[in-house]
Amino acid sequence: PIKYLWAGIGDTMAKHIESTFSARNDELNFTSELGIKIGENCYYPVLRDAKKALEDAKEYKLSQEVERTIQNIIVTTGCVSLIVNPEYNSALSHALFYGLTVRQHIEKGHLHGEVVSYGTLVQLMMDNQMELLKKTYRLHEEIGLPICLADLELRRNEDLSDILEKTVINQELRHVPYKVTEELILNAIMKLEDYRG
Repeated sequence: PIKYLWAGIGDTMAKHIESTFSARNDELNFTSELGIKIGENCYYPVLRDAKKALEDAKEYKLSQEVERTIQNIIVTTGCVSLIVNPEYNSALSHALFYGLTVRQHIEKGHLHGEVVSYGTLVQLMMDNQMELLKKTYRLHEEIGLPICLADLELRRNEDLSDILEKTVINQELRHVPYKVTEELILNAIMKLEDYRG
């Protein structure tokens, strides 16, 4: 189903953003360095192909963009996951997913990769990676992945403390280049609310 291809795009792109963040400042062994290099294919080709892949898939057209996107979602992500140090497999994108899914409407009504993709934007904002944020945000707008709280049926002015509390204690944040706090995450969320690419 198209919705799984769509959500898979969001989950796959997170792999590159998270692994490079988690591995920052570490001296990498051969396999982790190789895995992180392979992980670039989780991001850049997907960024290039995703919009057309979704359009073609909706028309049941098996184009190169569809094939490459599916291969990157399944094969490339799997390769990275298996060969990098397990500590490099995720970061805030997934930690925030676990935080957000304390809300039952998100747990039941939104797909994993969809929620993770929002976390990727928050992580890029928190880490001040503005060039990558701009590219990722633009693709999210084009294909309908979440760009703000409202896309996950949350309000800007509501209390997010339960989400933030669950996020910061998640194991996905055990190995990151600096301490990720509730304040840092909330600040990034609010900045993303005002961001316009």
